[in-house]
Amino acid sequence: MIMTPIYKLLLVALCLLGVISCSDDVPEPAAPARTVLVYMAGDNSLAHYIGGNLKAIERGCSIENLNGGNLLVYSDSINEAPRLYKIEPGKNGGKRVLVKEYPEGNSVSPQTIRDVIRDVSEAYPAESMGLVLWSHGTGWLPANPSSYMRSFGPDGNDYIEIMELAQVLNDFHFDFLAFDACYMGSVEVAYELRNCADYLIASATEVMGAGFPYDLMIRPMFSSTADVRGIAEAFYTYYNNMSGLMRSASIAVVKNDELSGLADACRPIFSTLSDEELWAVPLAEVQPLEYFFQKTHCLYDMDDYIQHLAEPNDYTQFRDALDRSVFYKACTPQNYFVQADPNQQDINTFCGLSVYAPQETIPAMNAWYHNLAWWKAVYNAGE
Repeated sequence: MIMTPIYKLLLVALCLLGVISCSDDVPEPAAPARTVLVYMAGDNSLAHYIGGNLKAIERGCSIENLNGGNLLVYSDSINEAPRLYKIEPGKNGGKRVLVKEYPEGNSVSPQTIRDVIRDVSEAYPAESMGLVLWSHGTGWLPANPSSYMRSFGPDGNDYIEIMELAQVLNDFHFDFLAFDACYMGSVEVAYELRNCADYLIASATEVMGAGFPYDLMIRPMFSSTADVRGIAEAFYTYYNNMSGLMRSASIAVVKNDELSGLADACRPIFSTLSDEELWAVPLAEVQPLEYFFQKTHCLYDMDDYIQHLAEPNDYTQFRDALDRSVFYKACTPQNYFVQADPNQQDINTFCGLSVYAPQETIPAMNAWYHNLAWWKAVYNAGE
């Protein structure tokens, strides 16, 4: 039989349809590049800032800024059930869509944090994930030894210790872990959390109650490769452009896979010193980065402190390791508590990380410090 050209074309088209419909090689849609969860543990004195932060998040969630990614917000406030929202992007901003309402509970319990992260990671899978933890913070310091201190939280009267938080977060892995919370930029916190994220973004000093300027930070959070420097710069620039007490910010980006090298460089310094030698450091000459008490500070600029301890060669090794670990840092000349109290000194030295200075007058804090992975790696090496 002689086929006409039209018949030939129809036959070819049917064959192609058959190939396509029967093929197992049709690619599935690619997963979004990144899912980011903002975890707002706000059942505390920060509750009245939640609304403003949510509005800022919505303003920043344009289609362009989200870059095809997913932004989820877990919000727990006073007298409200915790809620999980997805921010649906729009042309000029986003809109909150309720995903799940949780029963009233403790938002800083290890189980709750783990459950929420797992809910988000399973419902919104992506190539990578970022996490922002929003609440009060006091770094590694123990929960509630006084009314001023809480490791992370609180939810009512409940807190989570930094070691507990590490156990939770080590079940996951994040491109970046950012703390919208005071004092979390310490070497002890970074080392405790080194295995759960590629980068830590945190402040070694206080963070103003209004927190992150999320509308300016979402775009770098969702760039193809997370722009961790851009996230930190957006925070610093926003506050540095303010005046008076509001011109208050410090921030650092820590490259977590360099922290083992930093510990290696610090070990020859700390492990050889007795308690008496540590207590003899003239702390009045060292830059404090925390202002809980009038006369006693716990957290000092790491570089300034080690300069008072290390021999020249050991200091050079430390400084090289610190420069590899701290990817970006910035600090205003003063911070809120420095400005509010004329007896406090300006911040003249800032390396990006704080460190604890053991002191004879606070033995309970010294004892608690021995629980930390940093102490075990650096002070207690070989024992």
